[in-house]
Amino acid sequence: LSDPCPVPEEAAALSEGLLGADEDTSVVLEELTEQEGLVAFHREELHQTNQGVLALHAELDAAGRAQREAFAAERRARTEAENARRRLTFLADASAELTASLNHDEILRRLPELLVPRYADGVDV
Repeated sequence: LSDPCPVPEEAAALSEGLLGADEDTSVVLEELTEQEGLVAFHREELHQTNQGVLALHAELDAAGRAQREAFAAERRARTEAENARRRLTFLADASAELTASLNHDEILRRLPELLVPRYADGVDV
């Protein structure tokens, strides 16, 4: 017949096995705790990196807008300078042509040549 109580040797081996398993479980739990700490650390590092990347993108967007505005202002200034240069050139050319003679008929004859077709479609004097 079978003995309901285990033999003391078997009980000792079972106890040692359970204690060993408890120690192994404790080591595994410690390792898991360390790994959880590392995961938390890396998660925080990743979060901070993401925040830095978002801030960098915002700065790059702002710099891009500022650059586009500066280019637009430069284009406007260049266009205005070109228009002013054209007006001054016209005035210098007109002054030279019109002061070349004191004869009114000659001046009136030269006016259409100065204005048409560059500044007007036609001239009536």
